[in-house]
Amino acid sequence: MAFYTRLRPFLAGTSKMEEFGLPDGLHYDDGSGNVDYRSYRGGSNAQSSLIQLIDIALGVHHRTRGDNMGHSRGHSPGAPPSFIEEMRAYMPGPHRRFLEAVSQVANVRPFVAERISDAKLQVAYSSCLGALYQLRDRHIRIVSRYIIVPSRMQACAARSPKPPNQLTSNLQRSVSTSSQPDMGPRGTGGTALIPFLKRTREETCEPLMEILVRHR
Repeated sequence: MAFYTRLRPFLAGTSKMEEFGLPDGLHYDDGSGNVDYRSYRGGSNAQSSLIQLIDIALGVHHRTRGDNMGHSRGHSPGAPPSFIEEMRAYMPGPHRRFLEAVSQVANVRPFVAERISDAKLQVAYSSCLGALYQLRDRHIRIVSRYIIVPSRMQACAARSPKPPNQLTSNLQRSVSTSSQPDMGPRGTGGTALIPFLKRTREETCEPLMEILVRHR
């Protein structure tokens, strides 16, 4: 509960946070009298260059929007960047340029798709996608434990007029002394947390499904 109520609010950004009173982001007052609003994404696992490298190498594409369903990147020329790609702007320059370079030459997915009769290759590729799927599945479990469950507990405690036990009493005390807004199920990066994570997990299997459909 300490992570949810005391630490996590400070990881949140100012983009996609309209419901928390930041429709235009945060106003930076430099004393000049000019209105300067800026919005930035908060901390996100998508900012990991290693995770993105694995996606690129395996040919895993993500939706054009992190908050809404859309066409897969690569199937819609000129589409805006996905949330995953948008997070590269928050990486060190060399990391971002490296990922962009790898994106231009990565060919594992089409290589595997063209060799459907190579059983060992298909098993190896499927195992890699399966491991990445399991990683994202475990991530959802951790998010559920440390974010979703505390969010529901906080909501219940706020509605309860009389704490029935010491645990709820401590929870209500934590809620009342916290000056940070309850972000609920929204991610610190501004996404609809669980729907976004589940969609990202399912997109991990799309290369394999595409191969199977193509050679059915």
